[in-house]
Amino acid sequence: HAASPLIYGDSLICMVGGDGSLVVAFDLLTGREQWRALSSKETGYCPPSLMTHNGVEQLLIWSPEMLRSLNPQSGQLYWQEELAPKYGMSILPPISEGDLLFAGGEGSVGAMFRLGSDNTSAEVVWRGAPKTGVYLATSAAVFDNGYLYGADIGSGALVCARASDGERMWQSAVPTTGSTRGRSGAHGTAFLL
Repeated sequence: HAASPLIYGDSLICMVGGDGSLVVAFDLLTGREQWRALSSKETGYCPPSLMTHNGVEQLLIWSPEMLRSLNPQSGQLYWQEELAPKYGMSILPPISEGDLLFAGGEGSVGAMFRLGSDNTSAEVVWRGAPKTGVYLATSAAVFDNGYLYGADIGSGALVCARASDGERMWQSAVPTTGSTRGRSGAHGTAFLL
């Protein structure tokens, strides 16, 4: 297993795997199971993560097949959307800004979602294509003023994409691989703050 666990209140939330137990919450002090939820063919690499939208906490679980939002106290499913990167590489936790949520991985697989005001739904704003969006593997992206910045696994370049539609504004391999020739073909990495 590659995903680190998440401490939430008196719970230790872990990606476990198996039928009906993709994610399991254990009592932090005793190890007793509190709840279990979801199924997936593979566990993936993405650790469980939390976000708050409209004052409601959501536990985000990204397996190699699906991005899901759960109630972190009970494991109850709020919403789910298909998002299946190549090679089962759901690695980095999704990131959010306002009512937008982005997740992306290997193979130009990524999507921007708009979270519903009722906290139980999300709609796809755009899905990635080879020359739009940012596709991540080993370093997280950041949001800033409606733009998404990240080290794209396919091109190896640092990329800026507009959050509203995924259009790439610019890309450069200089910060990630030192290449001035445009597309480097290497898996460049940049840790952004």
